[in-house]
Amino acid sequence: QNAYYEKQLEIMSTSLKATRSIRHDFKNHLASIYTLMDGGNLDDAKRHIESMFNVYKYNNSFFSGNWAIDSIINFKLQEAQQLGIFIEIESNIPSDIKLKSFDAAVILGNLFDNAFEAVKDMKDERIIKCDMKYNKGMLIIIISNPYTGTLIKKGDTYVTTKSKKGSHGVGIGNVKKAAEEYAGSLEINDKNNVFEAIATLYV
Repeated sequence: QNAYYEKQLEIMSTSLKATRSIRHDFKNHLASIYTLMDGGNLDDAKRHIESMFNVYKYNNSFFSGNWAIDSIINFKLQEAQQLGIFIEIESNIPSDIKLKSFDAAVILGNLFDNAFEAVKDMKDERIIKCDMKYNKGMLIIIISNPYTGTLIKKGDTYVTTKSKKGSHGVGIGNVKKAAEEYAGSLEINDKNNVFEAIATLYV
């Protein structure tokens, strides 16, 4: 599993470099469009914008300035696009949060993977919400998603009703362990067919 996370980090690093490249090119595109419009070449400006839509419509990106978090978020955004899932993100985190890239991959990676699994076969409401808040040294990551079917809760643990149960719950256990490394915790709520995972870390 460590090897899996290391490979995932390599892929995320490549993704982040590509995102930075896109942001750099975007400035040049704006300059070109401004020059075309200023010269009255509106048709050429329109064609330039249409070309940008074709290139960038599959390159939605997230940027907070924190490498560890940006890498995994952008990696998961790309994965969500391939699955036809929309991710809605709200964030007010600073760039200098002391969160190791490995732990970011464990926490965000597993929580998003669980959410993907829950919504990928749904016909409607294929939306995952991610809310990241920071206040006085405390980082709160909330990921929620709708689901269909039945969840069984035994104590503080949710048990799947799916046939493949061998690896279910391993990811959540890893998230809990990673959160505890930061004197934090993982809370899971289930209400009105919405599954919500709240990871709290003191960073």
